[in-house]
Formats: sequence, structure tokens, C-alpha cells
Amino acid sequence: MRLAKLRFSPYNRSMLVRENHALLRPRVRRYGDRKMRKLILALFVLATPIHASESVRELISKLDNKDAPWHQRCLAAVTLGDMTPVSQEAVAALARNLDARNSVVALGHIGTPAITAMPILDKAFPDHSNYSECPSWAYALSRIDTAAAISDGLLLLHSSDRAKRNCGAMIFMHVRESGGEPAVLALMQSLDSPTATNAIPALGLMGSTAVDALPALSKFLDGSPSDRRFAAYSLGAICDKSHAPACTNGEIAKKLRARLSDNDWQVRNWAAVGLAKLAPSEEILDSLEAAMQDNSASLGIEAAVLFVSIQHDDSRAISALFRAIDKSVAFGAFAGLHGFVAMGTRARPAIPELRKRLFETNDENMKHWYASTLSALGDTLPPEYAKLNAPGLFVNFSTLLDNAGGHYQYEPCSTED
Repeated sequence: MRLAKLRFSPYNRSMLVRENHALLRPRVRRYGDRKMRKLILALFVLATPIHASESVRELISKLDNKDAPWHQRCLAAVTLGDMTPVSQEAVAALARNLDARNSVVALGHIGTPAITAMPILDKAFPDHSNYSECPSWAYALSRIDTAAAISDGLLLLHSSDRAKRNCGAMIFMHVRESGGEPAVLALMQSLDSPTATNAIPALGLMGSTAVDALPALSKFLDGSPSDRRFAAYSLGAICDKSHAPACTNGEIAKKLRARLSDNDWQVRNWAAVGLAKLAPSEEILDSLEAAMQDNSASLGIEAAVLFVSIQHDDSRAISALFRAIDKSVAFGAFAGLHGFVAMGTRARPAIPELRKRLFETNDENMKHWYASTLSALGDTLPPEYAKLNAPGLFVNFSTLLDNAGGHYQYEPCSTED
């Protein structure tokens, strides 16, 4: 079978697997069951370089055409970002078309060769206080110029503007792969500054690369409520799945356990989540159940997922998740539903009650969340309720919890979005 016969999508390797599956299926049928055929297909496609069906100039022409359909410009940006070898013509085109979806992310995928685009990127995102623009800009900066990313990240972290501080944190979330050690050193030095509180959670975002910061972070467990809260988060995040002696010798777990009785409820919640990562045991289930009701969506979700992983009695886990939903509002309730999704088939006994709540609630958010939960658990809903399902709902929240240092994904270029 010649490569020229394959219809390669111009973006996203996962799309390549799906789009070429029907074409290749007859050729791999002889390899056994359905899962094996898909695996062989996936390995074949992933091992094959992306060959653009259009020349660089044709793609640039599409990208430059402001009157072209948005999805065509989007696909052109993605293809240019993934083409090898890198063309400086492509870099220039992406830089002058930052309004096209995925152009900024494509520059990040190109990495260091896109350094010539940095002046334009900096001019396009001058104050870094826009929540929707920051994630892609932070990713591009971290991939193109790590040193500049660390410098800008520190400046933003110590800003008085919360949006800018969040943007600075995103930079360190992305920079941990390309510049982990220099970033950790820079953050550790800033722990001595008057605004050290802002650097503490950023070290947590650095994950296990920040293990050398553990002694310094431990001291903040005796600081102000915000210092204690952020320190508890970072200690758990750094030691999560780490086998470093500083994480496994029991000292950090002991300090976090002491904070389960802190007079600040948020400190107690973060300590419970951190401890569940370091030393999971049934003794902290009550603390995790309380943490599920936190007004921080990410914390509540982490607490719910950790709770169901530790509580092996399914009926008790289901009861606890319903209690969390009943006692909480807004995203606190969503954390409990996320716990059901994390349980998977273990949560099927909860389906009748979840359906009952879906049919009875008048809250539009809860309708969407219940419908999405039931669909994720494999339940078939009546058509009028099935349309309420948002397939990416739980995926998106999971990604927020575990995307540090990852390869930032392109937004879809489908006309169905």
C-alpha cells in the first residue's frame, strides 16, 4: 500500500487515526480483533510523518485570506505549525495572522525557530490580563524562549493584578518541561520576597522538578492562612507520584496531617488532598469528603477523585458523593458528579438516583451536569435529555488538573463547533 493513497488530515494526529480508519480497515482485518486492528492502525499512522497535501505558499495564501472561512484558516495554521522542516515564511505568516484560531499555538509547536515572531507576540499581548488569551500565549512563550518565559512569569506572579498572577502561573505550568531547573531556582529565590505567597503555588505547578524546594515550602505551613493553604497544595503536587526521599520519608506527610485540624477550612482541605497523594489511607476520608465541598472547583474535583480511589466500599462512596452534591452549590456540586465519573462502572448503582434528580431538577446547570454524568456512565437517556449532554465537560476539567508541561493541544477546526 503506497503512502500516496492515504488521505492525511492536515491537523492533529488523533484525527489521523479516526479519519484513516475506514480506509485502512480492510487491510488490517486479518490481524485479529477490533482492538488489535485499531492499535496497529494507530501505530502505523503515528509512526508516519505528516505530509501536507498543499505547499507552504498555498497554506500561507489561505491563512492570509481574511475573507476565507474561519475553519480553513484554522487548518492552515495547524498544518504550518506541524510541518517539518520549519519554514521562516510559515513563521512570518502565523505571526501576522494571530487572529486566526491556533496561530499562536502553532508558533509554540514550532518552538525556538519561531523566535523571530516574539516581538509581534509581545505586542499583541501587552498586559497579559486576558483570561482567554493567556493560555496560548504562555504556552508559545515557554516553547519559543524559555529564559524570557521565566523572566516574564516572575514579573507577572508578583503583580497586584490577579489575572496577571494567574497568567504568570500558567507560564510556569508550561515551562517545567523546557526549563524546569532554572525556573525552580528563580521561584525559590523569590520566596524571600514580600510577595512570596504568589510563588508558592507556582512551585507546585512545577511538579516533581521542584523537589529541592520542599524544605523551604514546608516552613510556610506555619505562616499566614494563604501561605499555609498554598504550601499544603504545593507539597502534595510536588510529591504526587514522586519517589524522592524527601517525599517518602514521612516528614511531609506528618506535617500535612497536622494541618488537618487547622483553624482555616481551606488549609484543612488542601492538606487533605496533599496527604491523599502522599499517604492515601481511610483515616483521611472524612477530611476528603469535606474538601469535596470546597468553593474551588479544581480542589473539589481532586478531592472527589482521590476519595473514590481510597474508598473501596462503593455504596459508601456513592452516598458520600450524593452528600457532597446536596451540601454544595455551583462547582462544589460538580465535584461530586466528577467523582461518579471517576468511579466508572463502580458508580452504575447510582444511575437510578442520578436519573431521578435529572428529571426533577429545575436548575439548568444541574440538568447539563446530570445528563453528562449519566452519559459518561454509559446510560441511555430519552432524546430530550440526551441533547443536554456535553461530551467534553469532564474531559476539560480533568485536563485542567493534569496538563502541566504537556503539549498544548490545538482547538478543533471543525465547522460543527
